[in-house]
Amino acid sequence: MKFVLFIFLFINTFFSYSQIKIKDLEAYRSKYKHNDAVVLKQNIDVKYFYDTDKNLKIATTKSENILYLTDNASYLSEELIYHNGLSSVSNISANHYSFDGKKYIKTEVKEFLTEDRFSPSIFFDDNKITRVLYPKLKLFDQTEYEYTEINIEPFLSDIYYFTSYFPIENMELKVTVPKMVNIDYKTFNINSENIKFSKEETSDFIVYKWQAFGLQEYKISEQSVPISYYKPHIAVYINQYDKGGKSQKVSADVASLYNWYYSLIKDVNSENSVQLAKLADSLTKNKTNRIEKIKSIYYWIQDNIKYIAIEDGYSGFIPSKAEEVLQKKYGDCKGMSVLLYSLLKNAQIKSYLTWVGTRDIPYSYSELPTPNVDNHMIVVVENNDSLFFFLIVHQNSIHINIRPTLFKIKMHFLV
Repeated sequence: MKFVLFIFLFINTFFSYSQIKIKDLEAYRSKYKHNDAVVLKQNIDVKYFYDTDKNLKIATTKSENILYLTDNASYLSEELIYHNGLSSVSNISANHYSFDGKKYIKTEVKEFLTEDRFSPSIFFDDNKITRVLYPKLKLFDQTEYEYTEINIEPFLSDIYYFTSYFPIENMELKVTVPKMVNIDYKTFNINSENIKFSKEETSDFIVYKWQAFGLQEYKISEQSVPISYYKPHIAVYINQYDKGGKSQKVSADVASLYNWYYSLIKDVNSENSVQLAKLADSLTKNKTNRIEKIKSIYYWIQDNIKYIAIEDGYSGFIPSKAEEVLQKKYGDCKGMSVLLYSLLKNAQIKSYLTWVGTRDIPYSYSELPTPNVDNHMIVVVENNDSLFFFLIVHQNSIHINIRPTLFKIKMHFLV
């Protein structure tokens, strides 16, 4: 599995807290009587830029202003900032405005705690959480915070959701791009009545802006489908950009995505391995039927190699070498797939490393040619009668050519 960062638009560009009259505070409380808080303002300001070494990077400044509408708001006294090895977070600032019944008293927040982010489904990754810790919050208090995130990999695009766990009064997403950088965007579930788009050009930059008003909160339900199927969101990605005087394609089309994926795996097993050849020979010995050979290798990996998810920087996209997985007796979906691919190759059976997305991801490669479309690697083998075997090595007891429900009706990207 690979980790692809999704950013909820609960966070935005710094502004002073909202000066609200007491009668208006009561109006907010009445308007949002079923909510513990309301987001008054939030902005995301995205800027594409070249660093001193002329590498393209993406700086995203995010900030938010929240008004609390209950005395039981202490459980909301922390904000979480997510980041990983392919991004860095800096310039964190936050303020707490305590309401004494007549006026606001400002306190600068100085406690920010960064720690590893643990997931029960991942053995090791480089994901981090920075916690913004506020004092105990009460009725009509306000908070605001801001930080900047730098993304160093142009191929990893962001998806911005126009939603929050609380209603949003006013929100803006702004993307500023030098004219030598050609971006594209796709909108999903966007209602033009409450989300307005504008585009401006200067001599050097193009500015894309989306403004939204009166957005409803996101209600969590175990029975609900993933929010990407129904909540408004925008995917922004790079088509191509100028790199040292030459045009560098990124996510211009499906072919561009293929070229990037291929560049990450082409050197994984570039050398012949005596150990892999011997193992493939032992597993296929006395088996003259091609399908029996495939089954023997496939089931051996399921029985002898343990699936452990590991995501650390580019290792979320670049597989471990087959010999390494074999020696350690464990690997993630990419490493196990590479081992299967290599053993099949040694058995003279052609196969393909294949990216596929689980069903909670609603996009297709044709509409969104980015890594946001998939999150798992499997192996596909073409059979003589033009059928395909889908080999899912990271799930035990999956029969050959049986796809788990989470992969059904999904496009498969053969590399």
